[in-house]
Amino acid sequence: MSLSRVAFFPSFLRLADLVLLASLSRTFCEVSQEDFSDYRIDWIRRLVASFADRQPEVVEAAWEALEALVKSIPKDELEELVVPLRAAIESTAAPGFEVPGFSRPKGVQSIVPILLAGVLGG
Repeated sequence: MSLSRVAFFPSFLRLADLVLLASLSRTFCEVSQEDFSDYRIDWIRRLVASFADRQPEVVEAAWEALEALVKSIPKDELEELVVPLRAAIESTAAPGFEVPGFSRPKGVQSIVPILLAGVLGG
């Protein structure tokens, strides 16, 4: 089974499993030369959803994995991820709910390149 399929973070996984999968996703994005563009939207959805996890270890690992994922994407391909990112953020929490992944210092830093591409690209 490829890492691309495993990184969907099924809900039945334990804390240690979620942290490990997020860490593996980060490492995969940092070192892989493979084309995993078909999975970017799914990874963004799951990683942003993990920002709302109650366990700080999961939030930290998801934040680092999302940052590595965004850094691995060529800048000219970031604009196409604006709408899926927006949908992932909207589905992560209800209004008034504090999302731990975005509430931490520099919490939005991992998604700024995508947002910036959306603003600059129109």
